[in-house]
Amino acid sequence: MKKILLLVLAVSSVVCVSCSNDDDSVSPEKAIEGIWSAGSYHFVRYRDGEKVSESKSTFDENNVLEMRFREDGSFVHYYRENGGEDEGSYTGTYTIDGDEIILLYNSGGSDQELVRAQYTISKRILTTVTDEVSSQGGSLYREVTTTEYDKM
Repeated sequence: MKKILLLVLAVSSVVCVSCSNDDDSVSPEKAIEGIWSAGSYHFVRYRDGEKVSESKSTFDENNVLEMRFREDGSFVHYYRENGGEDEGSYTGTYTIDGDEIILLYNSGGSDQELVRAQYTISKRILTTVTDEVSSQGGSLYREVTTTEYDKM
């Protein structure tokens, strides 16, 4: 579940960005197809409108996050952390709706998790933004994650 949350945060970074493509002749569905390797992410958490934490990180050969979007509308989310000590993948389906990617993760059995993220594609860079709001203990929390992927 922790990995799905990390994925949700990474994909969430897609939620606040509009879709643009340098080649307008390519449909958004075609532009997103392929393997995208995360280069960096930026996470900000707010409580009741005040920033309470922020982190930035880059990915390398020891910490990998990849998204593979297939032509048939399916995807694979692959991760490797701590030099390969923690590794796995998630699968699901996706659709494009304007400037938003809608991911439906297969969480096992009949469970599925829906993630919405806005995105842009510029040259060979996919930027995603997720923006999630929750309440806990009488406080309102907002988590915004921006992730940049390079097309492989």
